Amino acid sequence: MSSTLARPTAALVRKAITVTLCVAATASGLAWAAKPGGGGGTTTPWNVRLYGGGDSIMRGYNASCTGNTSFLDLLCYSGGDQPENSFFSGSSTSVKSLEDYFKAAGATTTSNKNASRSGSEMVGGTNNFRTQALSIAAAANAVAGQPPVQVKIELGGNDICNRTSTGTMYSDEVWRTAIQAGLNVLANRELGIAGLPAGSSVVLVGVPKVQDLYAVGVAKSNGSTRVNCPSFWETYDVCEIATVNRTFGGQLLPARLTAVAARQARYNEILKEEAAAFRSLAGTTGVDVVAETDGTFTAKSPEVGNYSFTTSEINGGDCFHPSLSGQNKLSTVIWGNDPYRVRPQ
Repeated sequence: MSSTLARPTAALVRKAITVTLCVAATASGLAWAAKPGGGGGTTTPWNVRLYGGGDSIMRGYNASCTGNTSFLDLLCYSGGDQPENSFFSGSSTSVKSLEDYFKAAGATTTSNKNASRSGSEMVGGTNNFRTQALSIAAAANAVAGQPPVQVKIELGGNDICNRTSTGTMYSDEVWRTAIQAGLNVLANRELGIAGLPAGSSVVLVGVPKVQDLYAVGVAKSNGSTRVNCPSFWETYDVCEIATVNRTFGGQLLPARLTAVAARQARYNEILKEEAAAFRSLAGTTGVDVVAETDGTFTAKSPEVGNYSFTTSEINGGDCFHPSLSGQNKLSTVIWGNDPYRVRPQ
């Protein structure tokens, strides 16, 4: 690699590690409100307005990158976001997005993922869940007549990856409070703020298993001369808490991965708990909330929160974010677990 060419900073790469926020806003389970997607019956139009909240995963970060050891590889991984390759609404023919799935099912579909941003957390930073929720609610209410929307929220990976030790990972209380802050906005429970239109719904996508990606990246490196994941991680501090095989935050990698796995599992449990709590209020808030990992849907194999990406499903640039294949896997899994994917009757 040329020593005279500016290399992407560690902050750029680290900032891109995400979680997406996906909320489905057509509430089929709510007898009091409009049918999901604002449609109804097989002879009436099925209109779906999709809004996404999330991080670099939703932004398609590095999705098409296939290597990280040559000068030409740098041109890809230093480019960062590839929204055209997003699982949510990517326009590329290389990805069948959620928007594509809805269109194929017969829905007239529009999408908006402007609230998402690489590096975003559920809890911290300047574009956390509550901030994204405010943006989504404002956009949803800007449409004349305020028809229902479907929101998909994919966040949480950075809440783990941005920590400097396992001891500084967010507690149950902090994580839960951040989820409630965003849902209070979307579900019309924050005084003075207009949330989502009645009949809308929110799907909280599971936090991915970042603890598995070290082993997957090593295996990917062993299978290709164009990819060296450990070297890239060390150079650009990509989710160091889960990738660098040395002492970090006072612990060696095996101990850190054990602690990360416990937090990741607990974060998903809390997503389920909060989704259930807000769903119980849907009769008064007008907004249905479900967790993608709550086990209540059919076609539940797998879920984002329990799925381990394969070597072909992480990109060859930063060896961390989903590849084109990985983005397709995400859209397939989220679609399969989405109770609002069925045309309302």
